[in-house]
Amino acid sequence: MSEQIVKCPSCTAQLNVGAPGRYRCPACGHEFQYTGEVQSQQPQPPRSSAYDIRFTPSAPQATPFERRDELGFVSGMFQTLKQTIVDPVGFFRSLDPNRPMGSALLYVVILGTIGYFFGVLWAFAQNMLMGSVGMGGATPPGMPDMGVFGMFQDPHFMRNYFLVMLIGTPIIGPLSVLMNAFITSAVLHLFMIIFRGRSQDFWATMRVYCYAGGLNIVQVVPFVGGFIAVIWMGVLYIIGLKQVHQTTYGKAVGAVLTPIGLLLVFCCVGTSLLVGGIMAASF
Repeated sequence: MSEQIVKCPSCTAQLNVGAPGRYRCPACGHEFQYTGEVQSQQPQPPRSSAYDIRFTPSAPQATPFERRDELGFVSGMFQTLKQTIVDPVGFFRSLDPNRPMGSALLYVVILGTIGYFFGVLWAFAQNMLMGSVGMGGATPPGMPDMGVFGMFQDPHFMRNYFLVMLIGTPIIGPLSVLMNAFITSAVLHLFMIIFRGRSQDFWATMRVYCYAGGLNIVQVVPFVGGFIAVIWMGVLYIIGLKQVHQTTYGKAVGAVLTPIGLLLVFCCVGTSLLVGGIMAASF
């Protein structure tokens, strides 16, 4: 069947389609059913059109950011972010797990670095605010000296620490995002194997992490942005792993929440041992 020009029922963007089937609009992410009926006899738009995109039903697709040469850099990034927010199931269902990692890593590094900068900025502002009202500083009477850990109670030390982190954002931010991408992806992939939900290789899991990690941009929201980003990204990890690995939500939830639970247990035990040792040393 020859290609036909149809309009998205949601945003009216013109799309080139082939055989009847289910399609997802690259402009707004809306999914619609094409029955084969000719909707328009208009001449085919020039190849420079932003939405002149050929794709086949149910086939993996390049993300808008991976098509940034034709959509534009900012437009491709914005559309990718929008789709992960508005229609994460449709986005990850059509995500091609076998495409090169370069675009996915660039996407998460850019948005993650922006989120990192604002996260540190709000932490610095919070530290300044706490210092201005007299919080932090010397060890309270009756409490044991925290030793080297006591420097984190010093508002002057913390102020300098956050300033260094802010100034070093162009270097520290991307390195931190990249390191976190590889470590977190490896942990998620390991637990997908443990829960027997893996059907793709490590790089497919990493693509899920990268496109979910774009939500780090939410850290631009003062003070609560980091918390919102963590929760939101956790939900996207679950949806992405489920769709890309074609497994169940139960296995995807287990792969995401189990390492978080183990980390919390480890932190609680470690903190208890540390505080206990400091208290014992003070007597």
